Amino acid sequence: MTDKMTVAIAAGGTAGHINPALALAEELRDRGHHVVFVGQSRKLEGRLVPEAGFDFVPITVTGFDRSRPWTALTSLWRVSKAKRALARHFSKVGKPDAAIGFGAYVEVPLLGWCKGAGVPYLLHEQNSVPGLANKMMSSHAARVCISVPAARAVFEREGYPDHVLMTGNPVRRSVIEGDRARGREALGVPEDAVLLLVFGGSLGAQHLNERVASLKSELLTRENLYILHSTGADGFEDTERALALTSDEMKRYRVQPYIDNMGDMLAAADLVLSRSGASSVA
Repeated sequence: MTDKMTVAIAAGGTAGHINPALALAEELRDRGHHVVFVGQSRKLEGRLVPEAGFDFVPITVTGFDRSRPWTALTSLWRVSKAKRALARHFSKVGKPDAAIGFGAYVEVPLLGWCKGAGVPYLLHEQNSVPGLANKMMSSHAARVCISVPAARAVFEREGYPDHVLMTGNPVRRSVIEGDRARGREALGVPEDAVLLLVFGGSLGAQHLNERVASLKSELLTRENLYILHSTGADGFEDTERALALTSDEMKRYRVQPYIDNMGDMLAAADLVLSRSGASSVA
């Protein structure tokens, strides 16, 4: 193996999986390695990964509903089809030196192919309660990296004390380097105003959207208060209708489905109201 590696990363579905993967990918790229992502074009990774400047290999997978066990057949068929597509892709461009799965079903075809092709892979688990995909793929992983100690017991292997590593959850440089003045300028929020940032993760949180929307009138009675409310794509239209913002109210209450420049928005905020997701906490 040369000093400069090609690393394949699978991460998808939500920003909670994708952004830690992008944080690692950006660091690997800065060190001279080549990173290629595997994911679904129609999901969030299909936008965020190309925007970050990484190669993207599209596949199609679905999870299965454990209350409807027959859906596992479709899921397995799509995983098998995606594995064959990845085998064809890597036969043309060359095998990666290593791979990393960040959870969600999108990792299963890549890591399943790695197992058969002799490519070592790592897993990263962001959550305290590990997801099914990481649990399925952990037995053949070279290492499992966790973000919180509570996840350790799920992945421990007898006789392999170093199999599980506590690494924490990677955070993108754009978040760490967020700038308060730049964020407030983008929003049109005065420096002496109070900014409340509300978000429920990349997919949103219905209970949070509904509760904050019900408090709109009370919040806006505070003349020096500005609000940025990220609803998630699925909750945007319902929240927009519930808020029924007037043109004057829109000057201090901004609602949108997703926040791209989260680092600047966090830096700009005086108070954050958020669902306690792994990446949000990190």
